[in-house]
Amino acid sequence: MVHVDAETFEALEPLDHYEPGGFHPVSIGDTFHDGRYQVLHRLGHGAYSTVWLAENLHYKTTASTVDQPPDIPAVAARYVAIKIFAADTPADKLDCCIRRSLPQAYTKGVIAAITEIVSSLADLVLSYVQKPMSSTGEEFVVSLLEEFKIDGPNGEHNVVVMDLVGPSTGEVMRCRELSPLPVEIGRLAVAQCAKGLAYLHSIGLVHGDLHPGNLAFALPNLDSLSVEELYNCIGEPQHMRLDVLDDDYCCYEDSDDSDSSDDEVSSKPSRPTRPVSPHEPPYLIVPPSPARLWSLCTTPTASNPDLPRIRILDFTESFRPPIRTPEVIPGTPERYASPELILSDFLPHSEITPSIDIWAFACTAFRLLGDENLFIMPFGTRAEVLADMIVARREIEAFPERYWKVFWERLRPREWFTQDGGLVEGGTRYMWSWDMKIRMMGGDKRQMLKQEDEGVLRKIMRVALRFEPERRATAEEIVAMIPASWESMDESKELK
Repeated sequence: MVHVDAETFEALEPLDHYEPGGFHPVSIGDTFHDGRYQVLHRLGHGAYSTVWLAENLHYKTTASTVDQPPDIPAVAARYVAIKIFAADTPADKLDCCIRRSLPQAYTKGVIAAITEIVSSLADLVLSYVQKPMSSTGEEFVVSLLEEFKIDGPNGEHNVVVMDLVGPSTGEVMRCRELSPLPVEIGRLAVAQCAKGLAYLHSIGLVHGDLHPGNLAFALPNLDSLSVEELYNCIGEPQHMRLDVLDDDYCCYEDSDDSDSSDDEVSSKPSRPTRPVSPHEPPYLIVPPSPARLWSLCTTPTASNPDLPRIRILDFTESFRPPIRTPEVIPGTPERYASPELILSDFLPHSEITPSIDIWAFACTAFRLLGDENLFIMPFGTRAEVLADMIVARREIEAFPERYWKVFWERLRPREWFTQDGGLVEGGTRYMWSWDMKIRMMGGDKRQMLKQEDEGVLRKIMRVALRFEPERRATAEEIVAMIPASWESMDESKELK
């Protein structure tokens, strides 16, 4: 038995999601939307969808032109990302993903298509398009290009076509070949994220799930590349055949691999093969290496001389404020979630506002610049995360009484605090103040932060991480705090 390595395991989607109501089985070479988009590679997956790299076969070049169907809006890009939702994706998740990521230039033809999914959506979308908006920051938000539906063995699936982007900042920081993220890139990402967030808030949208995994680096324009040239850049798809995998992603060892191809795990398993369900694809695809995509994002060319740019993506948790508990609450990861989100189960009728994004932004900025999570370890409970918040800001502000009451009664933080808010001796020894967190962040990486940059980070944290939502800075105020130097880079330094 051969086990798939941990990095590959993390990149593969769960097999049990391929069932009626679940993911749509996709193979390399499949086409969608009346033959318009052909699948070239898999890019990733989430809780509700898989994402694929596809070629727009209706892309017009000087060598070949294809008549554009009159009822399909033109998509100018040759290479795009296609997001295929699970058939049973909750309506609020699907609705959010489609309507919350609309670019300013969305056409009436696409609006008409979207109304097939949510009949009440037309007026909302038209209000977005007709509303005068500033373009500042829009370039840092991924664009939705079009949407359509497909039928498959697991049901009817909604599909959105989006800008093609590279690895997320989270993937780059997790990649052993690339970590730590260069300080210059971290500053750029923070500055651009702030502008993108200000844009979203200016059009009345709350992202609801802001963290490094939802900040992706933009790829340069790849339309001049042939498919073969594109594969030379990112690597050809690596197939993981399902008939030689078990549910734990172990493959049966091949006793004679003389006929095995390089892109398949095994072609002749030494024991009976696993039957492949009609609800499953014949194989899984390992996404391109973040390192190979990263090299594309950071290599200037004559046609793409700009600095690296990020895109805010994934709008499945987004909403238009205000919403109140116990309505559907955004599923922000707890170490990026504000106190009112973490305690939302116990605070009925509390208002959830755009300030949750401000809190998440500050946590994200700390991660990008310090290579560490601001709050306690990734697998900490929500009680531990809250305790870490309270200790960190203990010398700055008190935890609001209404929060403390439910925290004490419902989450029972007895190992860290006394009932009056005092610290239990030894209980919080792994929880540090703001000052200590900044002084300890990132080890050697902190030595690369200039003193003035550290001062900017401290200022952002001071105004963005206030316990009371209404006291937090706005996204526009955060943008004003970030110096112009963060949007430039020392071009003499070579990026990894």
